[in-house]
Amino acid sequence: MPRWAASSFILLPLGCFLSPDTQAFAGARRALSEKILELRLGLQVPPSVKDGLFKNDSPTNFLVIGNSGVGKSAILNCLIGDEGVLFPSGISMCEGMTKGCCPQRRDQHRFIDTPGMGDPSIPPERTADEITMALKFDGRYKVIFVLTLEHGRLDAGQLATMKLVLDAAPIKKYGVLLNQLTGPVYEKLSQKHEFERLIEIINMNMPKGKTARNPRFVQLMHEDLLLRDATNKVVNLPEEVVRFIQAVPGVHLAKKRVEAVRTNLWDKEKQAMQTRLQKIDDRLSWVRMWVVRISFAVLVKSGLRRLRRKLDPFY
Repeated sequence: MPRWAASSFILLPLGCFLSPDTQAFAGARRALSEKILELRLGLQVPPSVKDGLFKNDSPTNFLVIGNSGVGKSAILNCLIGDEGVLFPSGISMCEGMTKGCCPQRRDQHRFIDTPGMGDPSIPPERTADEITMALKFDGRYKVIFVLTLEHGRLDAGQLATMKLVLDAAPIKKYGVLLNQLTGPVYEKLSQKHEFERLIEIINMNMPKGKTARNPRFVQLMHEDLLLRDATNKVVNLPEEVVRFIQAVPGVHLAKKRVEAVRTNLWDKEKQAMQTRLQKIDDRLSWVRMWVVRISFAVLVKSGLRRLRRKLDPFY
């Protein structure tokens, strides 16, 4: 059974014993789901920055970039592991939680949260200025782009943000974290060919020489019951996500080599991304159609041969 289905499987039989009141049932289900996840995470607790993660690394700026609502702040809070939340996270109706470049120091490192492009509560020019500022702390960086999927499909606006940032700074190595994946999508992308196809689509839309060629630097993250819509929640990140962040290569950025993120091009880039993604979908649909047709033709031909052998002993 897939991991994502475990809680649902355990909870279904309990419906008989809970109050018929829908709200009470929902509350009990949520509490039990959180307890199950806490027990699962407690089996093997990966370290956080609080526990000494990265303590032997060179001073590094950990920069997380993405559109509003993709989970940047929550990921940083969990990575650092402090009980006191450093970056506000959770539900915010129609707007993002982070309004500016938010650097926080821990040991020799700096952890940087950024506002999301597409946040209607912040002028696009200000968002671009804040992201540009986050790129101008001289020194070693680990840059992680956080993306989410819509019904298993890449979002054009998120890819446009990623491309504009890569255009503005000499970032040739970075990580991509695909966050908030539902169970079925997570299971599908766990298949090698589906995962590689997704990476290929991302790379097709990025600047030349700045693509995520190494699959090790693209990581899937399951929809977490304790983080999804939770306010200022801190949990242990999955071990594979911690290993991924450790593996993301560092790059040295000098502020004099960083240009302004060109937010005036965001709508244009988003439209171009939508067009390209639609063409890719159309091409894949065309390929699938012909695969089905050819497979059907092969089956029909094979069936006719078997029928002819039965009817004609000399065939």
